[in-house]
Amino acid sequence: MAITYESDQAVCPYCAETVRLQATRCKHCGSDIPKAVAGA
Repeated sequence: MAITYESDQAVCPYCAETVRLQATRCKHCGSDIPKAVAGA
């Protein structure tokens, strides 16, 4: 099990689930995550 730090995470603006900052697509709802939210 990997340790995940809070600074590594963002919240999907569509489903409110936690995803990685580097994500461009939410693994929960499949929506594209805007770069401003994704931290890129």
